[in-house]
Amino acid sequence: MFGFETQRLNVIDAKNIVRDDKSATSLYVRLPELLTDEVLTTLPPYFASELAEYSAKDWVKRRLDEGEMLAIVERQSNAIIGLMFVFVETDSSDQLHLRIGYLFHKRVWGQGFASELLLGFVEHCAMRSTVASIAGGVEVGNVASARVLEKAGFELDQSQSTLETLQYVKAFVR
Repeated sequence: MFGFETQRLNVIDAKNIVRDDKSATSLYVRLPELLTDEVLTTLPPYFASELAEYSAKDWVKRRLDEGEMLAIVERQSNAIIGLMFVFVETDSSDQLHLRIGYLFHKRVWGQGFASELLLGFVEHCAMRSTVASIAGGVEVGNVASARVLEKAGFELDQSQSTLETLQYVKAFVR
């Protein structure tokens, strides 16, 4: 539903990956190296606790039960370098309001992949007439992540922000 490509990334629905035994095994093996404490710091605490409690396969299943999960694959190496999470809410006029989160392997931080991912996702959603908005949150003080959202056209929504988390929204005018 939300898979797309950019210049350096293939963003693939994780449901398609887990259907293929070889690809699924690759994902499960890669998860512990991807989901380090440093990477998980700004994500919901249950992500880390569940990873310690369950197998990688069960962790993926739980994420897929919650919403959409996309594998972020670097095209050059064909390696999974991150994950994107999309939670879909439908309003009374059948318009989709998406909440997103993402993470990248620490070794690719600072290489522009987050900006490329979000710009590609916004472009993909802009072509879908049913997507009304995309929202994402960052911890107060996480200037780099806030800047990534702003570069992708998101605007700070003070009414949804808290003392701990700044909420950003990209609304599509249809």
